[in-house]
Amino acid sequence: MRPVTTIPWAKYRGLARKLVNETRVGLLRFASDGVRSALAARRETNVRLTAVVSMLVIGFYVGAKSVADTGYEFRGPVTEADLKMFRGSKFSDGVLVHIDDVKPARMSAKDGWSITDFRIPIGRHNGSPTTLFWAKFMPGAVHKKHRHDNCDEIYYIVRGHGLAGAGPDRAEVRGGHVHYIPKGVEHFLHNLSKTEPLEAIGIYIGAGSVEETGYVYTGDVTAADIKARTA
Repeated sequence: MRPVTTIPWAKYRGLARKLVNETRVGLLRFASDGVRSALAARRETNVRLTAVVSMLVIGFYVGAKSVADTGYEFRGPVTEADLKMFRGSKFSDGVLVHIDDVKPARMSAKDGWSITDFRIPIGRHNGSPTTLFWAKFMPGAVHKKHRHDNCDEIYYIVRGHGLAGAGPDRAEVRGGHVHYIPKGVEHFLHNLSKTEPLEAIGIYIGAGSVEETGYVYTGDVTAADIKARTA
């Protein structure tokens, strides 16, 4: 049976603070109590934390088919005392990491990894059984055709304009699109823009590394693929 995952999408308005750690663009967290979740935050306006900002939080409840299925329990309001607590750089439960502190992964172009910048902030290496990745495609960059025989994949397009392929289907994607790919399905992602980057955040469900996904490179993205649209 494939793992069930729920994707919560939330936009917050107000002070961009989260309990004992201030959030900033590129912050990611893995929480391991109960149902595991991975969160990614980006601030949409270039405003200091002391001002009103709009913040988008992208998350994944791995192994839960709904919020109710996570075992969610309301534990009370966030108080002024919470906001004034000491702010550390780490959490004692789970993992907190900023994308700028993660080195780009060395992926082989021979295996279809023609991605400009690919990073793995959360995975088996820091205690998570699910991998969370961040990928940037500059104009013309592509992750060529491949499949994952051991896991499903979900990714969220943060910004940009690209072409996603899965099996026989081809569809244009933009910021706000979410793509679920069952294990064993051939897929690819190509940046269609000539001027802007394509940025995506995603997870390999139940696989702690790229190797654990059962990655198989299956071929180039052709001119015919780029011209095709089925959805």
